[in-house]
Amino acid sequence: DWIALRGTYAEGFRAPNPAENGTGGLAAFSTAVDPVRCAAPGHEPQDCESNAVALITSPNPDLKPEKSKSYTVGLVLDPTSTTSLTLDAFRIKREDEIFGGSADAAIALGGDSVVRGTNDIPGTPNSGTILAVLVGYENASATVVEGFDFDIRQRFDLGNAGKLSLDLQWTHLFSFEREDVDGTRHEFAGTHGNCDVTNCIGTPENRANFGATWDIGAFSVSSVVNWRDKIRNIAEEGAPCANSFADGSPAPRGCELKSFYTIDLSARWRPTDQLEIFGSVANVTDRIAPLDPLTYGAINYNPLDFAGAIGRYFTVGAKYTFN
Repeated sequence: DWIALRGTYAEGFRAPNPAENGTGGLAAFSTAVDPVRCAAPGHEPQDCESNAVALITSPNPDLKPEKSKSYTVGLVLDPTSTTSLTLDAFRIKREDEIFGGSADAAIALGGDSVVRGTNDIPGTPNSGTILAVLVGYENASATVVEGFDFDIRQRFDLGNAGKLSLDLQWTHLFSFEREDVDGTRHEFAGTHGNCDVTNCIGTPENRANFGATWDIGAFSVSSVVNWRDKIRNIAEEGAPCANSFADGSPAPRGCELKSFYTIDLSARWRPTDQLEIFGSVANVTDRIAPLDPLTYGAINYNPLDFAGAIGRYFTVGAKYTFN
């Protein structure tokens, strides 16, 4: 009874929304490298970097619904009454995925898809700074995500000192691959992409959370460590470093965003059946997120690590239930 196998299979679909196949559209920001200015004689180093551009996405009435298939297979172990362990591998495939056209592809195509400023580089006509890129929604061939989830939980009875619960969750990505209509494949696992879908929040290969909860009488205190793996500062596998310093060297050093973790703390006290007093501290150690020059909008210091951008903050509250 302490070991079990499990598995799931599911199918789904998503119809295009009004912004995708109606009469509206979407205006947002993305990042892209300008191949025209970068190749022009007399260009500046920043002309070869990934810079912010306005991305105007128009609806497409010919879009097909997205369809998905997902599979999981896993193992459940309960070797003792206080220990639980699960391991689940997953594969998710989504076909005819709807996404806004690639800014890089539209820039490479040129023509009316790119709106430029008037600051041409001398000797290179139509080389002004890119102001906006015009794209449309389209169906990609498929996106496939493969990985596994690991979870282990342990409980301890401390007698008069209460009870202690520990848990660890770890997710690992083997692959996050998108295939375009023309057969081009893009691998995002371990990179800063997919910027067209995630606004450049990155796709770390590993994420983990470790939690501990101590309960004694009417008092409970919990702590959680949130960790993400390092990622390379590239838009996808095989791409050049997305940013550089003034001397042309990769930015950050080694073209890599360091791993990052935060610690959260919360407590609860119930002096009576009706009254509950609670509080929490997020990012207890006030850690600062590593430099991230690429993330959404790429405006100054705008890290993908939310907690590291805000810093330490506190919440306190109380709840009273009237009988």
